[in-house]
Amino acid sequence: MARKGVDPRDFTLLAYGGAGPMHAFLMAREVGIGRVLIPPSPGTLCAMGCTVANLRNDFVHTLHKSTQTLESGELRSLFTELENQGRSWVDEEARGGVKLDNIYCLYSADMRYEGQAFDLEVTLTLEEIEDPKKAAGMKFHTSYQNVFGISQPEAEVMFVSLRATIVGVFPTHNTVAPADLPFDESTAEERIITFDHVQQTAKVLKRGQIPSVDAPIPGPIIVEEYDTTIFIPPGYKVYRDVHGNVIGEVEA
Repeated sequence: MARKGVDPRDFTLLAYGGAGPMHAFLMAREVGIGRVLIPPSPGTLCAMGCTVANLRNDFVHTLHKSTQTLESGELRSLFTELENQGRSWVDEEARGGVKLDNIYCLYSADMRYEGQAFDLEVTLTLEEIEDPKKAAGMKFHTSYQNVFGISQPEAEVMFVSLRATIVGVFPTHNTVAPADLPFDESTAEERIITFDHVQQTAKVLKRGQIPSVDAPIPGPIIVEEYDTTIFIPPGYKVYRDVHGNVIGEVEA
């Protein structure tokens, strides 16, 4: 991320899997991330994602043309062809009994300065596709500036590949948050741990015992679940939102 000009401190770290929640706060502390989110049943998050994820497929056309050599309307025509391929694919999937609420298409292009050997994927609107030299070209210059800190607006821009991403939206289903469990700090189970070479007392809780955002509690905390163990170290406070997510934030 840092190599691409993205500061990880601007983001929330999402931890999942059986081992991720055990190490997430330690990794966040190492790189300066101030917020960690752990969803319900993190050990099965990938499997659940497979069952609820929208239909999605990319259709790509290799072009290798500059804004100077593109013919009028050529970009729009190629994207239309890719989108038609995508919609035909969605229709074929739907004939197997898949029910969709909506279908939409996203457009992007792998672009570079002429003579370079690496690309940036730039998302494009229909208006930018209609005006590849000015609108799409300026979008690339801006993206390049954001990633590398420099740009060359006077340089020729190449369209290396075009991509239409077709998305078939499944009906949404509400998930049930874990039930609230009673929590009495005075009677909570505790465990002696060694952290940062110092012996400390950590509370041992179930997810449902973690309080709401109005009453966060400080680490160290060990949250024991069927599919994972969450470790919240000292320096973080933790709470649970209405969806059952465990959220830890650096103490002010």
